[in-house]
Amino acid sequence: MIAYAPPPCDMVPPSPAVEISTSRSAIATPHGQISDAAIAPAVIAPPETDLTPQWSPRLALDDQTTASKKASKSTPQSLFINASALMPATADTVVETPVAVTTASGESPSVQTRPLFSESVQPVETAIPIADSETMETESASDVSNEDLGEIQILRPREIAPPPQPPIGRLLVQTSAFASTNITGLEEPSTGGYPLGTSATLLLTPPLGPDTRLVASAGAGLTRFLENGSSNYNSFDFAVGVQHQLNREMYGRIGWSHRRLYRAGSGDELSSTHAVNLTLGRQDRFSDDLRLDSFYRLQAYFVGPDDFSRLTNTLGANLRYALSPRVEGSVGYQLSLEDYTQAVRFDTKHRLRAGVTYRPGSDVYVSGLLSYLFGTSSDDDVALDGLSVGLVFGYNLPLF
Repeated sequence: MIAYAPPPCDMVPPSPAVEISTSRSAIATPHGQISDAAIAPAVIAPPETDLTPQWSPRLALDDQTTASKKASKSTPQSLFINASALMPATADTVVETPVAVTTASGESPSVQTRPLFSESVQPVETAIPIADSETMETESASDVSNEDLGEIQILRPREIAPPPQPPIGRLLVQTSAFASTNITGLEEPSTGGYPLGTSATLLLTPPLGPDTRLVASAGAGLTRFLENGSSNYNSFDFAVGVQHQLNREMYGRIGWSHRRLYRAGSGDELSSTHAVNLTLGRQDRFSDDLRLDSFYRLQAYFVGPDDFSRLTNTLGANLRYALSPRVEGSVGYQLSLEDYTQAVRFDTKHRLRAGVTYRPGSDVYVSGLLSYLFGTSSDDDVALDGLSVGLVFGYNLPLF
């Protein structure tokens, strides 16, 4: 039986088809970065006005005078004049002036009235002709025509449909195969360094605000070694965190994760790990095809057995380039400083990696990965140098 070492899950490339954006940047998961119809015009009609001529004292003229005025009437004035010109005269008001009658005794027993205008007194003709009802109806029909009024449209803002929101629930399924020259990370020769892995993870990313999301996941996996069945194990993973967009390029995240490993067959527990982490990430897009992802992560691991508890500082960068709409290439570097809190051990790790991802569909991907790890350790029994090659098949199923 070979000595146990944590599985090489950090060699798995980020799921390329699950780059769920939080406003402007991708979500980093525990395993990597998940990562106008025209409106018909409406014509405004003029306000309704009662244009029927009303009787007034000015119209108490004899028939001869009225007939002469009709004969000499000029072209009727347009209806669309000042509102005061369209105001009808008061119909039921008769203006009368008082006339004093003096009796022989000089007393004024009563006051009589007489009309201000009589039949013998002709008022001065007005400058504005008054049309009869028949003429008025003809004028109203012509004056409200579109030729004079024009076409008035109500301009309403276009209703722009909101952009489609990414799903907040996904099922991530992965199958991977790896080969490594140093699967255990120990000086002694290792055997059975060809692990095959299958995992399924439920990922939830509900928004908590305009720039904040909850990132929670629960998953299980099986890892099998081709040449050494005694090293087979099963895993259960849980994680929860809050990710916030700091500005257009940067985001921050704080979270907790838990992982338990059990020996396949017997079910004996191999390890239990709790970890808290703080991550600051940045995305710089140089063009539509070229993007640089960089991050700093501080992690505290509490592991049983205690010999593997440690404090880790990690700084990494990954340059991605879209070779075509379906193919993306990437190269990256990662530096890790690991201080073991329950043992006299300090590791410095450098990892160079390159990968190619092909997406035959929007939710399906195939990734190839080449990784080289080197560094130093204060523990003489630890050897960090190793070359790994991996192939990953993944499917992201949107749920809701």
